[in-house]
Amino acid sequence: MKKFQFLGLVILSAFKLSAQDARFSQFYANPIYTNPANTGGGFRDKLSSGRVIANYRNHQPGLPGNYKAFNLSADQHMDKLHGGLGIQYSQSCVAYGFLQNQAVNINYAALFNLGEKVQLRAGVQLGYAIRSVNYNKLKFADQIDAMMDVSLIPSNLTTASFSNAATGILITGESFYFGSSLHNVIGAQLVV
Repeated sequence: MKKFQFLGLVILSAFKLSAQDARFSQFYANPIYTNPANTGGGFRDKLSSGRVIANYRNHQPGLPGNYKAFNLSADQHMDKLHGGLGIQYSQSCVAYGFLQNQAVNINYAALFNLGEKVQLRAGVQLGYAIRSVNYNKLKFADQIDAMMDVSLIPSNLTTASFSNAATGILITGESFYFGSSLHNVIGAQLVV
């Protein structure tokens, strides 16, 4: 069995994957961020009466330049739309503000009853994001004057804004819960 796991890891590592999204340790407490299909959802057989969720992560606060992330979302089930509608704002900051991300997303999840006890939710997320890299927060070896310890080359700020999308699916029953999501479908690019 371990050979198959190792083989799977080798095969997956052959593909180029990259991610720059915030990671929340309690992902289940951030359902819309985790999967757009969770929009407008509540507990099994109970529709959400609306919810507002705020999440904050301060990773390794004792270290200088630590990673901070914030997410705020609100969603509501709407019978007229046969699903849920939501909005989300997220922000992250790394290394004293060297890398900053901000995004606003609108989510919709359609609800389908597949029987008396099984539901399917299909969600989509459309958003707009701004990613910036501030070189003023860094010092490179070729910028330092050995006598004065100051930067000789003026730094700059590189900013990119882009549209983004995500999609997800969620199937729930009385004794099971299965979901999958795909984020950054359009792709987040920042050439520095």
